Amino acid sequence: MPGPPRQSAAELQRRGSWRAKDRARREPTPTPGRPEQPRELDGDEGAVTFWHWLCDQLDAMGVLSHADAAVMAQYCVLRANWERARRVVLVEGQTVMKRGRFGSEEVLRPEARLLLSAAPILLRYAQALGLTPVSRAKASRLDSPEARGSKARKFFAPRLTPDGSDNVG
Repeated sequence: MPGPPRQSAAELQRRGSWRAKDRARREPTPTPGRPEQPRELDGDEGAVTFWHWLCDQLDAMGVLSHADAAVMAQYCVLRANWERARRVVLVEGQTVMKRGRFGSEEVLRPEARLLLSAAPILLRYAQALGLTPVSRAKASRLDSPEARGSKARKFFAPRLTPDGSDNVG
């Protein structure tokens, strides 16, 4: 048995755990900021629309990071494909008649299968990006004191001298 899921330093701090300080030293902190739109989204109007919407949402929540660009792009492409499939299903229906050896039969249209198979994947992406209520409750802002790092990390960080070189010997 693996045990309970690992909790972030921010979650431990919020609960008042003594382990929060130790966890904060070891947790990486991504660089906050709006990532550039990946070239893979060029030409896909739906994915680009979702990219801008997603950046705005994550920025407003204070969790937008350059490190999340690839995951965000994958989510946007899948979400755009899901929306296109949903429009087809709304207009043409969920099933299509297919001829077989024993006559015609009604089968799910490929777009309807995409809707069914992509829904759990979209939910996992949404949870990873903090777009669900439960994942938002667990997230911490990148500009929060917990996310900025410990005092020891700041103390031992290399500092630049007036001539532009660092003081690490």
